[in-house]
Amino acid sequence: MDQIKTAQCIYCPSTGPFSDEHVFPAGMGGDDKNFLLVDLVCANCNTKIFSKLELSLMRRSPIGLGRQFLQTKTRDRGSRTSSPTIETKSHFVIDKEGRLLEADYDASGAETLLAQCIIEGEKALYTAQDTLHLKKMYKALSKTLEAPRINLITKTRSDTVSYVVDIYDWLDDEYKLISSDTFKKPPPSGIWLETFTGNQSNFSPRFFQRLAGQLVLRTTSAIDCPKLLRSMRRTLPSMQSKQDEATQSSIEQPIVQIEMAIDSDGAERALAKIGMNFLAFTFGSSFITRPQFESIKKSILTGTPELPHSSFGEEYENVANDLFGNVPNQCHCVMLMAAPTDDGLCEMYFNARLYGTGAYKVLLAKQLPTTDLLLPIYFLINYETNTITPMSMLDYQFKYGVLVERFLEDLNKPQE
Repeated sequence: MDQIKTAQCIYCPSTGPFSDEHVFPAGMGGDDKNFLLVDLVCANCNTKIFSKLELSLMRRSPIGLGRQFLQTKTRDRGSRTSSPTIETKSHFVIDKEGRLLEADYDASGAETLLAQCIIEGEKALYTAQDTLHLKKMYKALSKTLEAPRINLITKTRSDTVSYVVDIYDWLDDEYKLISSDTFKKPPPSGIWLETFTGNQSNFSPRFFQRLAGQLVLRTTSAIDCPKLLRSMRRTLPSMQSKQDEATQSSIEQPIVQIEMAIDSDGAERALAKIGMNFLAFTFGSSFITRPQFESIKKSILTGTPELPHSSFGEEYENVANDLFGNVPNQCHCVMLMAAPTDDGLCEMYFNARLYGTGAYKVLLAKQLPTTDLLLPIYFLINYETNTITPMSMLDYQFKYGVLVERFLEDLNKPQE
């Protein structure tokens, strides 16, 4: 490996300061200390740009679903290590009456019915995974609603994340709006407001509590908030009497409805960045300073120009299966390859199969001089042991591929 210490970031003109960049995202199992870009990526690119792109890949893309269900922990941080999560706008299970009930996945990935109070006209429906969760929500609601002042918090996202905080006071048997301001950080306590934008035929406003403890009001219109807050406050005595009568609630083979927050642009830019990282790590920083890589670096950093469309389509599913073969359990497989073109040059590709599902292909550069990359270089990333193993094409195909097996089968076929 030829890593040349440089006075300039390999992605932008910055001269530092620099920070260590994981070749493959640590949160997806790439926390291998042997695979770091040292003194090659500036702190600004690493922290302010790449971290956000990786979050989009891990939590705001279909890849995040595989990460949540198959990967047992995020990067290794000792006692602070946590389970992977995805960012969702809503997550429901549907009961036998067709109601949308708030749900989430617990630390083990099991479907969990959240404690909630659904307001259906003059009626209130209480449900939860068990009595303890319902009691926990009642205590949190009582503490919040019986206070003279409430913060109603709405998370907004444009270029940056901010929080709109509406402050309500309890006056003359109703909640009255006192002020509304926007902050960079949310207040330490309050009720989070989320708006439901789906089919309203089987949806009613509700208060619920997330597994982490946050109280949420979900409704179709923010205009109804004072009325709903008042209704929930007046419902607390009924909830107190009902909580002891609650029984464990679960839905066999539930129908699940999830609305994910998708950031396709960020996820695709993150994949391109990973491919460039592997190139820089394997062939040295000088390799990706070639002018043919300038366009992809601009795309990664700014989103402009758009990344070239180069993903595997359904018509190339067999090609992807030939390239990746049988990826070992608990592993990602990524590869670098150069494809020769008719003009005697080549195109550089980064291919990946993540969490054993769909294959991804990113065109990193065109019109490169023909190199020794004509044979793919594979990397296996074990996301449970956080280890990365490089392999030649021959080694990979003999251990995990299907091409050698197919060749031997054809060789042993009886001649006609």
